[in-house]
Amino acid sequence: MPLRESFLARGLFVLGLADLSSARPSWGYAPSDGCDKGKNTMCGPNEWHTIPGFESCAQKGTQSPIDMQTVDSVAMDDQGFQFEVNGKCDSNVTYLLNPHTVEVEFTSACKDTYHVRFRGKKYTLAQFHFHSPSENKWDGGHFAMEGHYVHKSEDGKEFVVLAVMIGVGSDSTKFLEAVLGDIPRPNSGASSYEEQEPLDVTNPYSFLPKSLAKIQYFFNGSMTTPTPTCNPGPTHWIMATEPVHVSQRTIDKYRALINSDPGNQLSPYGTIMGEGAKTPPVFNKLNGEISWNISEGCNNRPVQPMVGHDNPTRKLYKIGGQSKASTSAAPETTNKTTSAQPTTTKAPGAACSAHPGCAGLAGNCCPSPGGANLYCCNQGAATLLEQASEVGSPLAVVFAFALLSSVALSVAIRRQMQKCSASAVEGYQTMADA
Repeated sequence: MPLRESFLARGLFVLGLADLSSARPSWGYAPSDGCDKGKNTMCGPNEWHTIPGFESCAQKGTQSPIDMQTVDSVAMDDQGFQFEVNGKCDSNVTYLLNPHTVEVEFTSACKDTYHVRFRGKKYTLAQFHFHSPSENKWDGGHFAMEGHYVHKSEDGKEFVVLAVMIGVGSDSTKFLEAVLGDIPRPNSGASSYEEQEPLDVTNPYSFLPKSLAKIQYFFNGSMTTPTPTCNPGPTHWIMATEPVHVSQRTIDKYRALINSDPGNQLSPYGTIMGEGAKTPPVFNKLNGEISWNISEGCNNRPVQPMVGHDNPTRKLYKIGGQSKASTSAAPETTNKTTSAQPTTTKAPGAACSAHPGCAGLAGNCCPSPGGANLYCCNQGAATLLEQASEVGSPLAVVFAFALLSSVALSVAIRRQMQKCSASAVEGYQTMADA
């Protein structure tokens, strides 16, 4: 989640943060080995912290992105989060293609148009940009893209990043398609291209799920590029608890565009993760079916430890919603990986965990006496399983499943099961009929 690059050749300083830059960027996404502090070659994520001024990128327990274990999110009371839109931005904004993403940046003329409030403080929208695949994960699975709306506090000391997962499906808003259409295309050997144009969308927040106004995931972290903002600063991450979806065509258009920059810092997903260039991402089930070109470069920092010596108590919170009840599914879906032509592969499924119920499972499945698996789509089912398992008797567990098959619970749970995969429904049916 980068702040805008400041290219010294043009003397641009954005948000008061100067990025190291020259004819050759000092950092990239491919792992490096002895990058000499970015002087002669690009430093990979494993060596970002060696670049002078970026030492905090090596911190543990404070960095972003993370693997968000949504089932383990801790309930938190309302923190006063709200959107505020004052009229319309009538001035030109900056459409930017830089070496690691596309951005839409807001000039000083529109600085009071779009902002959010969080914990009583105002944060102004500075820019929004995208990553593919998502930098954060839900329960071990990526999404096709992730949007980051970067906001800065009035005193310049804190940031709020509004994040949204972007899957593949029906594109009802055409928001992202419109934004990509306004991004300049490479027309020389430069590494950054920008245009000043009127904002082509009425409200940039319109792309975000409406539920974000009431329910949010929240954690403290950092920026996800090696700028001084690797320092937590602090950076408050607020994420929608449900994804938005765009067409496969839009995903392909974004990935092709960021790869078209001749000076890009991208690398294939598998290379970034140290798993081999032909390794595709594992996607969360809520992402939908996707065709993925493994040869194209990606712009995501590897997932960082949730806790560590710099913050051993960091947690993921769910504001306005229930904890211990996942809104996502296990990272199992049908993916298509492509080099020249698409081929279909099956993403690895989440392993069942030996646990006395659903409550502690991060999107995995619950073991049942009959060998069937029940996805944790329903808190009531999870609670019954937990209580039954605590009794310690296999008969008690069977009794819990008998309760689940009662008429009153059956209707509610079956409705929840419609949100799960066919195998989950079959698993429930097997247990209900036991």
